Amino acid sequence: MTLLGKELLPILTPDMNTQPTLWLRVAQYGMAVALTLATCFLREHIAVSFGQRPLLILFMLPIIISALLGGLGSGLLATLTAGLCTAWLIPPADSLAIAASYDILQWGMLLINGILVSLLSGSLHHIRRQELRKWQQLDAVRQELQQSQAFLISAFEEAGVGMALVALDGHWLKVNPKLCDILGYSAEELLGQTFQDITHPDDLASDQQNMAQLLAGDIQTYTIEKRYIRPSQRLLWVNLTVVLARHPNGLGNYFVCVIEDIQARKQAELALFASEHNYRSLFDNMLNGYAYCRIVYDNGHPCDFMYLNVNKAFTHLTGLSNVLGRKVSEVIPTLHKTSPELLTAFNRVALGAPPECFESYVETLKIWFSLSVYSPQREHFVVIFDVITERKQAELALRQNEAFKRAILDSVNAQIAVLDLQGIIVAANRPWLQFAETSRLLPEKPIKYGQIGDDYLAACHQGTAYYQECTPKILGGIQAVLDGHINYCHFECPFGSNPEQHWFSVTVTPLGDARQGVVITHTDISERKQAEAALNQLTDDLSSTLQAIPDLLFEIDETGRYIKVKATQEKLLIAPPSHLLGRTVNDALPSEAAQTVLQALASATQTGFDYGRTITLPLMDAEHCFELSVARKSGHGGQPQQFVVLSRDITERKAAEASLQQKTQELLERNTELQRFNDAMVGRELDMIALKQQVNAFASQLGQDPPYPLAFLALPEFQEPYRK
Repeated sequence: MTLLGKELLPILTPDMNTQPTLWLRVAQYGMAVALTLATCFLREHIAVSFGQRPLLILFMLPIIISALLGGLGSGLLATLTAGLCTAWLIPPADSLAIAASYDILQWGMLLINGILVSLLSGSLHHIRRQELRKWQQLDAVRQELQQSQAFLISAFEEAGVGMALVALDGHWLKVNPKLCDILGYSAEELLGQTFQDITHPDDLASDQQNMAQLLAGDIQTYTIEKRYIRPSQRLLWVNLTVVLARHPNGLGNYFVCVIEDIQARKQAELALFASEHNYRSLFDNMLNGYAYCRIVYDNGHPCDFMYLNVNKAFTHLTGLSNVLGRKVSEVIPTLHKTSPELLTAFNRVALGAPPECFESYVETLKIWFSLSVYSPQREHFVVIFDVITERKQAELALRQNEAFKRAILDSVNAQIAVLDLQGIIVAANRPWLQFAETSRLLPEKPIKYGQIGDDYLAACHQGTAYYQECTPKILGGIQAVLDGHINYCHFECPFGSNPEQHWFSVTVTPLGDARQGVVITHTDISERKQAEAALNQLTDDLSSTLQAIPDLLFEIDETGRYIKVKATQEKLLIAPPSHLLGRTVNDALPSEAAQTVLQALASATQTGFDYGRTITLPLMDAEHCFELSVARKSGHGGQPQQFVVLSRDITERKAAEASLQQKTQELLERNTELQRFNDAMVGRELDMIALKQQVNAFASQLGQDPPYPLAFLALPEFQEPYRK
């Protein structure tokens, strides 16, 4: 674009939405006059070959330019100026009078042409403004459409639920990332399938029936719960909502589907269903009292409640019996007078208020209760309660002893201090003060930093040179909390030098409003740090121990599939580890051994562990017997349960046990024979002792000394065996 074009651009393309500004009008009118006068000046200096003729055709040029650039007003002004100038030039010269009729005709034609050109230019300017306004409106609509499309695309791609566009024949047309996460397929895999391919067969008919109703116009949308088949062949429950997008002619175009993952909810429902048979046992044996009641109304006002069901603990905790079908006013006549808030709370919950938990004292029973109340249906409520009389008595004693509260604060191991906005310690507990008296922040010199009134921040600044790692962090954290930039910071830092070095956990929190100060808590974690070091050492030792264990170690999922194999003696494996990984026990082991392993996994699923099962495997050298120990690992949501299986070769032990059993049987047989012999010998000995006692008794009757010494029979150690 030329320099002239750049200068004329604002004039050629004014803002068509509003009228030209005043300065622009002045510029356009001034240009019209200037161009006309310039043309007049030019005519005055043209060669005299034209004689006295004014060459009126020259003045059409400024009129056309003025009308083109300025519109009607500029064109008319240029026409008027040209008329005056040409009248001055037409003979007689230097006068506005025109002598010749021919000149009058030319001069009139000039004015008429100027007016027509001005009117035409004004009309064109008006049309152009209208067109420009329309184009601006179209551009605004286009931008709004683009923004709307961008919003819809963003909502589709970033939605927190699965979304998809599905063709009328079931092919996936477009899917968002959340749907891929839910179903476990990539976008390419889904786009190459139909929804029928991954729908559970039992759910397909109802889904297609609803789609047919959508296409027929019988319904506008539908929502169902159905199952999809994930790539792992596991079933996934989803909540599916479908609407039909139609062509302008009313025919179906594609389906818009919103898919929510409800697998967790379904699992919870199944778990709830599976546990319902335990309800009665829980109801009868729970330690908390349970009562199911109905509010009794009088003219719309609650006046009483009736017991519909109670458990055994109700009678045990309250001492009340035979309450079913009776009103509480009959069971506890003074309850409404002494505890009117109970009926109010029960009625509030029974009419739809959220569940409530509160404590109440029943004067008639002299018992404090902790109550939880919810409503299973309108005008009914369930209250689960426990007796907390002893706890309340303890709380009363606690409230009456303010010194006890301070003792609790001072008895905690954590060192607690409160700083004001300037970093001055304004309060501290006893452990903080004691530590400040007995410890030194810097080994070289004492610094006052722990007593009330000390400047804690100044002490930290002095310790920066010695504790370059942690002190700047603590200072920055305290200042950030004081300034309100953060609400919490935590550090673990060492203080002091060996052998008196201590590790501390430093926590900084605001005191109420951050502008009131901060609370600093020091906790000595030296023992924990030592324990962590010991734990790391123990982990290393455990790793070494596992390397030294001769037993076979496996990690298996709930289907019996090998995930990890650890074996220091691969000769005890039925196959190399690389052949076992990814396979199941049914593929790798004999059927009887595989069933034993699966039974152990099932038992460990229920109890967490299983021990003592044995399997026999045919190895290269001979059959070996293994003892299994199974432990369940902590599961991760959405993944198969995994187990650690320890397999110990007990072939030699089994052989030794068989040999020992045989020798034990032989020993029992020999012991039986010895027992018979011993019984015979002991019987003869007892008979001889009885005979000697008779002889001694006969000698005593004759006045003689007993010939046989039997005093040892009176000793305690001989009494019990002798009686036997």
